[in-house]
Amino acid sequence: MLLLISDHPGNKIYRDIVTKKQNHYRGCDKNEKTKVAQGIVDHIQNEVGGRFLELDRDIKRWFLVPNVVARRKVGQALRENNTEEARAA
Repeated sequence: MLLLISDHPGNKIYRDIVTKKQNHYRGCDKNEKTKVAQGIVDHIQNEVGGRFLELDRDIKRWFLVPNVVARRKVGQALRENNTEEARAA
């Protein structure tokens, strides 16, 4: 059976963390938003043991992304409507 990226257990944990932090993030100023996003990156890497990866489609390999890219991706996720209902629609 093929496992979808969105079904990976680590991605589910990541989405749960992002969802829990969204309301706080939306009420923060720009500097605090950066801290919230970095805090999630740090938590995923240090507490969960997760990594932030990007697929190189040309060679079909996954690579670690730099910290700044991971933080931007988390920031984007915090701005999105990331509920299960929205993802299903």
